[in-house]
Order: sequence, then C-alpha cells, then structure tokens
Amino acid sequence: MRYVDLNKTRDQFNQFSGLSRTVAIIYHLHTIHIQWVKCEWAIK
Repeated sequence: MRYVDLNKTRDQFNQFSGLSRTVAIIYHLHTIHIQWVKCEWAIK
C-alpha cells in the first residue's frame, strides 16, 4: 500500500515539475520578447 502511494506521489511531483518547467520556459520567452520590443522601440 505504501509503495503505491509513493508512486502516486512521484507521478504528481513529475506532473508538477513538468508544469513549472513549461511555465518557466514561457516566462523566459515572454521576457525575451519584451526586451526585443524595447530594442525595436529604441531603434525607432
């Protein structure tokens, strides 16, 4: 019983870490995009 619970917890943790990784990547790309737009404005 304990073994099954451990597996379940690990799966939830993997899902969470995968989700947070995706959010981190999106946030990173969003930040780069904002910086790029600022550069475009600076050039104009």
